[in-house]
Order: sequence, then structure tokens, then C-alpha cells
Amino acid sequence: MYFNYHRSYLLQILNQLITYVYFKRLNYFSTECIYSPNAYRSFAREIIKDLESIRPRAILDIIKSEESFRISTTTKMPEQGTCKRCGYISSQKWCKACVLLEGLNRGLPKRGIGRS
Repeated sequence: MYFNYHRSYLLQILNQLITYVYFKRLNYFSTECIYSPNAYRSFAREIIKDLESIRPRAILDIIKSEESFRISTTTKMPEQGTCKRCGYISSQKWCKACVLLEGLNRGLPKRGIGRS
């Protein structure tokens, strides 16, 4: 969640923010991240820019829809357990590695692979 004092800046366009920073003489530097051309966020940025060229209010609508998301208080996270055989982290009684080893030791190589 954003803090309340960030809300006023959330709906501002980048050019407006840079102008504000310039006139207030705040510290600001603009450099492009060297990893950004290969980052997946550039694909998302292109999709959003294409969407914005079709529908100018698209970014504002995306921001407004974010505000409607709520985390359910009734949702329960799964408990983290340990493997009974090796003690490694597992959500099941035995971890997948132990199930696979047990299958190999019993001559059942497909046990532990795929859905059970």
C-alpha cells in the first residue's frame, strides 16, 4: 500500500513531477537503468503505452483499480512443515526428493514424478 502523502503524487504525470522537482530545487537525477532494456517490465511498459495511445485514461483506470484490491482476512497461508525422513522443508509428509529416492530404491522409477 502507498502512504497517504504519496497519494497526491500517484496520479501525476511524470513531466509534471519533474517540473515540480525543478522549481522546488529538489535533488533529482534521471538516468536509465543499464538493465532496463532487457527487463520484462519494458514489455509491460510498452503494452501500457500502446493501451494509453488507444485510451488515454487507461493508466488512471489501472491506478484506480489497484485501490479496489483488498487482502482477504479469512485467507489462511499454508503451514510450512518438514520432511519426516530428511528434515528438509516440505508441505507434505515426505519431500519430493525422498519420494523419488524411495521409488528408485523400490524399483518404481516413475514414483514421485508427475501428479500423485
